Amino acid sequence: MKSLLLTLLLLSVCLCKLSVYSPKSLKSEVGDKKGVIPMSIANFGLVPYGHTIMAHMKFIDDNDEGCKSFETTLKTDTEQSPVVLVRRGGCSFVTKVRNVEHGGGKLAVIVDEVDGEYPDQIIMVDDGTGNGIQIPSVLIGKTDGETLITKYKELSAENKEIQLIATFDINRPDDRVEYEFWFTASNDRGLDFIRDFRTYHERLGKKLLMIPRYFSWPCVNCDKVITDEDCFCEGNYCALDESNLRIEGRTILLEDLRQKCIYQNSLTANKNDTAWWDYVIKAHSRCYSDFSESCSKQIHTELGISYDDTMKCVNASFTNEDHSLGDNTVLSQEVKAWNNHGAHYIPSVIINQVAYRGALDPENVYSAICNGYKDPQEECKAYIDDTFKNADKVTFNWFILVIVFLIILNVALLLICKRINQRSMKQEVTDAVNDYMKLRQTNQEMSDKNKHF
Repeated sequence: MKSLLLTLLLLSVCLCKLSVYSPKSLKSEVGDKKGVIPMSIANFGLVPYGHTIMAHMKFIDDNDEGCKSFETTLKTDTEQSPVVLVRRGGCSFVTKVRNVEHGGGKLAVIVDEVDGEYPDQIIMVDDGTGNGIQIPSVLIGKTDGETLITKYKELSAENKEIQLIATFDINRPDDRVEYEFWFTASNDRGLDFIRDFRTYHERLGKKLLMIPRYFSWPCVNCDKVITDEDCFCEGNYCALDESNLRIEGRTILLEDLRQKCIYQNSLTANKNDTAWWDYVIKAHSRCYSDFSESCSKQIHTELGISYDDTMKCVNASFTNEDHSLGDNTVLSQEVKAWNNHGAHYIPSVIINQVAYRGALDPENVYSAICNGYKDPQEECKAYIDDTFKNADKVTFNWFILVIVFLIILNVALLLICKRINQRSMKQEVTDAVNDYMKLRQTNQEMSDKNKHF
C-alpha cells in the first residue's frame, strides 16, 4: 500500500523536473541515470508552468542556509541570474527563498537535512509571509544536494560551473483543461479563492471543466462522542472547523454534500456549473460560520435552486438511513480521488491530473491552467505574455514606488517645516513690534509727564 501511494505521488508531480545539464559527468552522480533529481515544489511563489529555467548554480558557504541577506554575492552586472542552493534549517522556507530572490537568484533549491527522506512527499509550506515572492523554489534530497555542493566547490576552484535545468510542465492531452479544487465548506481560504477565481474561470467557458472536491478524513477508532458529532458512516468520514469548534463536523459534511449535489444536478440539468458557483459564493458571504439547514434553504430560494432536489441527492448518497452506519457513495469517491492525487493539503488544485504547486492565488492558477492546453488559447496568450514579461519587474517597480513615496513624504515634511518656521518668524516679528510699540508708548508717556512738570 505504501509503495502504491508513493508511486501515485510521484506521478502527480513528475512533469516538473530538475536536472543537470553540465558537466555531463555529474549526471551519473545525482538523481537517476539521466541526472534528473527528485524534487518537491513549494506551495508559494510564482511557478512558471509551461516554462523552463536554465542557469548556472551557486552556493554561498558563509550563508549556506540562506537565512541572511545575500546582498550582491549572487549576481554581478555581467552575470545571469543563478540557481541558488541553500541548506534546509535555521529559518523558514519563505525566508530562504525571499533572500535568494532579493539577491538576484531565479530559482531557489533547498537541500533537505535528513538522509533517506523522499522530497516528493515533503511540501515546503508558506509560513504566512510568502505573498509577493516571484520566483519558484524546490526541495531536493540531502544526498543529491550535498553531491551538488561538493562538486560546485571543486569546479569553482577550476573556474568551471554547474548548469541546471528546471522544467515546470502540465499535462496537455487536448483542448480542454480539467481541474479539481479541494476544500471544505468551512475552509475560508478555499472559499475566498473560489470567489476571486470565478471571473478567470469564466474566461475560458466550455474549454475548462472544474470539479469541486470535498475533503474528509477517517477517524474509525475515535471516541464515540467525537464520531457522533463530527463523523458519518462509523467514523469513515469526519470534518472539523478549527476556527469554530462549536460547529459539529456532521453539519460541515452535510453542507459539503449539498454543494456537491448542487454541482451534479446543475451539470445534469443545465450542462453547466453556474448554480454551484452562485450558491457557494453567496453561502460564503451570507452563511459565514453557519451551515444550518435554514441558511442553506434561504440561499436555495434566492437562487431558484430546488432544495428538495438537493436533499434528495444528499439522502440518496447514504447507503443507510442511519447516517452513523453504512457508507456514503459521494464521500467515498472523494476519498478515492484524494488518495489517487496525493494533494497533501487543502485548499489545493489538481490540473490535468497533476498537483498544482505555488501560491494559491487566481492569477498564478490561471497561468498554470492556460499552460495545460495542447494548443495555445487566445484567452490565455495576452495574459501569459503580460504575466511573465512583468514578473522580473515586480520587485523593481515596488522599489520605485517606495522611493517615490519617500520623496513625496520628505517634500511634504519640508513644506510643513517651512510653514511652521514662517509662522514662527511671523510671530517673532509680531512680538517684537508689539514690544517696540509698548516701549514707544511708555517713552511717550514719560516725555508727556516731564513736560507737564
